[in-house]
Amino acid sequence: KVQDDTAQRHYQWLLDKGMKFDLGEDPKTDLTEDQVLEGLKMYDAAARISAEKGCSVIGIQYQHGLQELCVSSDLAEGLLNNPERPPVHDENNDEILPGKP
Repeated sequence: KVQDDTAQRHYQWLLDKGMKFDLGEDPKTDLTEDQVLEGLKMYDAAARISAEKGCSVIGIQYQHGLQELCVSSDLAEGLLNNPERPPVHDENNDEILPGKP
């Protein structure tokens, strides 16, 4: 389980790098901060699972049936495929694949 403060650190990292989010209030029609934070938790979890399993690539299958259960995986996958991304640390506090997609 990814903690709220971890997602918040990732969010602040993105903001500090200049990323802009056009946020709204209605989660059915707008992107909300809570949705961004949920996507960042997905990103952190996927990076950790990938490292634990020794994967060199990872994908997140997302189907229409999931749209009512969780946010889209676009943010998580975009970050996973970008070498400049918020750092994720493993259980030993080592950064996972720094500078590599």
